[in-house]
Amino acid sequence: MSNIKHSAHLPEKFGLKAGAATFPLMVLPSVSNVCNSRCVHCWYTKSPHLRNRDGIPFMTERLFRKIIDEVAQHNDPRPMVRITGTGEPFLMPGLTDLLVYGCGEKNVRIGVITNGSLLAPDVSSRLIDAGMEVIECSVDAADAQTYERIRKGLQFKTVLDNIEYMVSYRDKTGAKTKILGSVVENPAEIDPPAVEKFWRERVDNVIMRKYLTYGQLSEEQYSEETYLPSEDRVPCPYPFERMVILASGDVTFCNFDVEDSLFMGNVNDERISEIWRGEKFDAWRRLVLKGCFEEVPLCAKCSDWKYKSWTHNFFKVMKNTEEGT
Repeated sequence: MSNIKHSAHLPEKFGLKAGAATFPLMVLPSVSNVCNSRCVHCWYTKSPHLRNRDGIPFMTERLFRKIIDEVAQHNDPRPMVRITGTGEPFLMPGLTDLLVYGCGEKNVRIGVITNGSLLAPDVSSRLIDAGMEVIECSVDAADAQTYERIRKGLQFKTVLDNIEYMVSYRDKTGAKTKILGSVVENPAEIDPPAVEKFWRERVDNVIMRKYLTYGQLSEEQYSEETYLPSEDRVPCPYPFERMVILASGDVTFCNFDVEDSLFMGNVNDERISEIWRGEKFDAWRRLVLKGCFEEVPLCAKCSDWKYKSWTHNFFKVMKNTEEGT
């Protein structure tokens, strides 16, 4: 099935990951359909009409709390909530208060993926004090000129200052929040090793992300190095470990679904656990495990799957960060 170079990225057995039999290991609420940047590698910059397919700008407070309250009921293992968005999460009104509710009051493991532009000291210090597990900032460059060409509309100095404050405040208070940098490996725009080195000197760890098209961008910038064997297709891990919940409450089979709206259910009306092991979700999983990719609409047109590792993932990043490796 695979050659040696891919074996490190494959599981012993394909299927639901350990601990995900009844509930996803990771829940990703996509809280914002609004953004303050026009990044060159973002599919919504190319296809802006897709950004607001929900018809609403932000997730409601009621839905956010419903997600947190259900996740809080699961302790073995404790799922992780990673706040994301088709836009910038911190444009959502009241998000900081909701995050404090989730990690402070409900003791849920929470991380947030943000461009860092709105993480002013009063915001980041509240999150760190509340026990936020991880703050991940998409940085993508090591100098102002390159950064502002890639992340159009943002200022490099603002983001750098915000990140440096977070790290210093975290260290001063002795909090456990991890501060990560996230870089899209796009050799056409940056020198990835140089950017990684710059940020490793400033944050706890750096995630080097493969460039993905999501069916919207050119495949010319794909990396030649794949995680999964492209010559012998295997299942990708996403439907077997994580659940993406859009601002509307709709649940996608995979985050590759940026335009088709092939939803598994809606968390406004159903429990996360019911959708996760619902018949539609499980039926599509069975097709993927049988290799019937052409029968799953999203898989049939996906070319990003080979850049998704079963082992080289966010959980590994967090483990390495804890261990200082």
